[in-house]
Amino acid sequence: MNNRKRNRAAVRRKAEYRRRRELHKVLDLILDINGVGARSQSETGDMPTAFMRFSGHVGCVDIDIHNKGWDHDLRSDNFYFRTYEPMKKHIMELESIKEDLLGTGHEPT
Repeated sequence: MNNRKRNRAAVRRKAEYRRRRELHKVLDLILDINGVGARSQSETGDMPTAFMRFSGHVGCVDIDIHNKGWDHDLRSDNFYFRTYEPMKKHIMELESIKEDLLGTGHEPT
């Protein structure tokens, strides 16, 4: 393998690692909002509930946030993004949503 190919492979590995770190941050924020326990309204009342779906075949992350808890009749705030695009603004948006829903220093139950 010549130097140019090695350099391109290193750049791709760095980009992949950065995207993975950003996705881990997104998952951490979702877990900060939701916790890991059951969060339907019947169990937790109006505590916020968050969903994250990763579609690896198209490199897409879909986020649903139910501000007043999950119920099949309630609408959610929804947004999605592609993992091959910059994720910083989405991370900042999730951080803002988390703070709006929970305030600072709150740990989910």
